Amino acid sequence: MGQAFALTLGEGFEAFMIVALSLAYLRRTDRASLVPAVYWGIALSLPASIAIALLFQRASNQALWEGTFATAGAVLAIWLALDIRQTFKLMTAGSGSGRPISVRDGAAAFVAVFVLTLVMLTREGFEMIVLLQALLFQVGSPSMTAGAVGGIAVSCGVAWVWARYGPRVRIAGFFQGAGIFLLVFIINLLVYGFHELAEARLLPFSGAVHEATEAYSPDGRFGHFFPYAVVLIPMLWVGITALRGSGEDQSAGQMGTL
Repeated sequence: MGQAFALTLGEGFEAFMIVALSLAYLRRTDRASLVPAVYWGIALSLPASIAIALLFQRASNQALWEGTFATAGAVLAIWLALDIRQTFKLMTAGSGSGRPISVRDGAAAFVAVFVLTLVMLTREGFEMIVLLQALLFQVGSPSMTAGAVGGIAVSCGVAWVWARYGPRVRIAGFFQGAGIFLLVFIINLLVYGFHELAEARLLPFSGAVHEATEAYSPDGRFGHFFPYAVVLIPMLWVGITALRGSGEDQSAGQMGTL
């Protein structure tokens, strides 16, 4: 049950968090006109996830599929992290609207947000489908099923909290929390991607790379900690930042009354 909970918690949170982070980020930077691109990406990722999951189950080299999708997801996450970093610099420097150079309003920005959402959610979606199929139909254990459902429910709830209250957090705390989530997320994807590509024998010294990353793979000794880290680290940071900001506001209010 615990393993099923951890696996679906990580996969579900990564998927839901990408949506929550994208929506909160666009609204925080006054680009609500790009929000429909996220919804279009969500809508098309559902059939795409099912189609890719069916193809994946018939593939002769599944490690190649997993490694390719993980690496592509890491590249897109790095692009988003750099964009968020640039936006934060512009906003804190007071250089006007604070909109990043790489993504502007208009057709190009709409396509960029749509592709980001579609690829990231499709990657998480097809892995979730394969995982749930294995847990529900092959294992068939009630405790496994309960753990899987619980993981999805918790991940959805945490991401909803981020989407609902993230924009209310002070600007520095919001962007720092988003950056921390993406950093842990990128590390997870890169390790997983290199591990799978090494298993597919596509990397130089594939045997050594595969052995070195085995402990950090989803089935490794340390790999099962990644889902919890992805969830807890950014949430704790945002929580601490919010409490610190609240304390500073109260202190400023008290000073103002003197």
